[in-house]
Amino acid sequence: MTIKLIRFALLLLTVASFNVNAQVSIFDAKKLSKIKEGKTYIMVQSIKFPGASQYLEQAQKNWTLSKGIDFLSPDHQSTLSPNDSFLVLEAVTMRSNNITNIYYSLSLSTLKEKYFTGNRLLRKSDHEPVAAVALSPDEKAFDVKSFFKNNDFDGGGLLYNWSPGMLHNYLSQITNLLSAGKNVTTRDDIANKAQLAKLTTQNLYVPDFNLIRFSPFVGKLEKTADEERLFDDYKYPYKVITKAELDKMITSSDEPAYYLLFVKDSSSKIVCVVNSKTGETIYSTSKSLSYNLKSGDIKDLSKQIERSMR
Repeated sequence: MTIKLIRFALLLLTVASFNVNAQVSIFDAKKLSKIKEGKTYIMVQSIKFPGASQYLEQAQKNWTLSKGIDFLSPDHQSTLSPNDSFLVLEAVTMRSNNITNIYYSLSLSTLKEKYFTGNRLLRKSDHEPVAAVALSPDEKAFDVKSFFKNNDFDGGGLLYNWSPGMLHNYLSQITNLLSAGKNVTTRDDIANKAQLAKLTTQNLYVPDFNLIRFSPFVGKLEKTADEERLFDDYKYPYKVITKAELDKMITSSDEPAYYLLFVKDSSSKIVCVVNSKTGETIYSTSKSLSYNLKSGDIKDLSKQIERSMR
């Protein structure tokens, strides 16, 4: 098996784990003390990518772990210091037995000291992974070289669970987990009974990109799932919304709401529910060799909500 890692600004990074139950994984919470002493950079090709001001605004609102957060393009890498950390979109392609699996994520890393001993670009051996957020790609993003050649930190609309608002929530969760000194492993299912119980009366908001169906055998998108059939066994209120409506809910509302995220890669899926105000994942489970959101996934969530009332 070969592993090929492709990064913005030719940064190469090996992530410790990909098939995860929790969408947000924490690999090394002990790195927080180092992160606090430096600045965090969002690695971009250009600081003028589409939606740049919105992404930076949400990051700056919600990132308190370091001495600040800003964009960093390739021609300014020399400004990095030993205690700095960086956020970057990445894709990892894993090939085995004529099968190719592709994993996209937002990664948070620090730098090894040896990087600063020479005057050169970053190498994969220079990174120290701290956290990662699993991202769900459109079929057009399966051409990884083309994706990183043609798109910047906004993802070019080819990452479903990706937007300024969702970045806001991801950074909140990374902040909370690192501050708690908590590593999240691939074996961790999540079920916050106290918050799940609220879904007996509150809407579960369902971004419409969750309903897109994917055929793993031909690498193409199929028709959108039948909403009524998908939620036939869900006993509680829900509402399908657009990504724009979700972003507004996260960034503009002071009231907490709960939304469903279905995260797929080419070999597994994660189904989770997120608190829009805190970014906390209150429910998360994953399945391998499963590619679409199914009625059984929604039924499992409904059962977990019912159990939370006991």
